[in-house]
Amino acid sequence: MNAGLLMYFVLVLLWIIFNGQFTAEILLFGMGISAVIYLFMCKFLDFSISRDVLMFRELFLFAHYLVILLRGQPPCGIYRRVTKHEAW
Repeated sequence: MNAGLLMYFVLVLLWIIFNGQFTAEILLFGMGISAVIYLFMCKFLDFSISRDVLMFRELFLFAHYLVILLRGQPPCGIYRRVTKHEAW
């Protein structure tokens, strides 16, 4: 999948979710309307496919950062070994 089309697929997915059902007709209309909205975003809202690719790459870095934070380890990579005697 081309990462530049991530926002397009998000728009199609939102269209399907807001309709509440999944049929071929809803999918085809959603693909058409999402394409028009995506082209409008690129033309008038200063949105570009290269920025979409950059957001897709940074999404994985942000997810990795959240996993590290939720595990409770410091994100700076400094770890100290705790010996058996220091634990108590």
